[in-house]
Amino acid sequence: MTYDLSDAHDWLLQHNQTLHTLNSLLEKTSPSAPDAPSTKERAKMRKLLKDAKRDIIDMRDNIASLSEVTKADRQQRRDKCDALTEMQKQVERNISNATSQKAKMSELVEKRERRYQNWKKGDEPDEIKGMDDRQVLSYQNEVMQQQDKSAEVLSSALGRIKTVGQRLGDELDEHAILLNDLNDETHKTTRNIERQNRRMDKLIKQARVPLSLCAIICLVIVLVVILVLVLKFLVFK
Repeated sequence: MTYDLSDAHDWLLQHNQTLHTLNSLLEKTSPSAPDAPSTKERAKMRKLLKDAKRDIIDMRDNIASLSEVTKADRQQRRDKCDALTEMQKQVERNISNATSQKAKMSELVEKRERRYQNWKKGDEPDEIKGMDDRQVLSYQNEVMQQQDKSAEVLSSALGRIKTVGQRLGDELDEHAILLNDLNDETHKTTRNIERQNRRMDKLIKQARVPLSLCAIICLVIVLVVILVLVLKFLVFK
């Protein structure tokens, strides 16, 4: 359903619909979900996430055009958009983590299967040549333990990167709020300057009449002085 985002009521309806979509995506992509999403489901989730992201941008852009809305209400709507953006980013992280984990598991299984096939064909690596079956199994367990340790180190590093990314995202959100406030103040200052310019124009127009009157008075005085001088000249002559 399409909403008119310039209308305050429709804006809230769009917000509630987007919030419901993101909550559903969070539940499906949560690490505690019973079943990991399939490739087809992840593609559908990405499409829903893309639509939600576009709706959030549209809602944020239309806040300034809402009629009959107070400044406090506009800020609350910006906060709602910020919360939706954070949910959208969390869904993106969940989908990315699920995809990454599935790819790692597939790679690990494929690698072990390939190694098993090589062993089965007699193409044994140098490390296990001359070992009996028990020694090969022991060596394989050691390799698997090393791989698990490497995976744990990688997971820890990814966790740190994730934390840094979240902090950067929070800072960017704070900067966005500051920019919105600065934009509001800029509009307010511009309106004040325009109002002062109109006042100055009005004062200039009002000042033109006294200046014209002064010019007329000065001309009359000059004429009177000239007339007096002429009369004196005629009298004395």
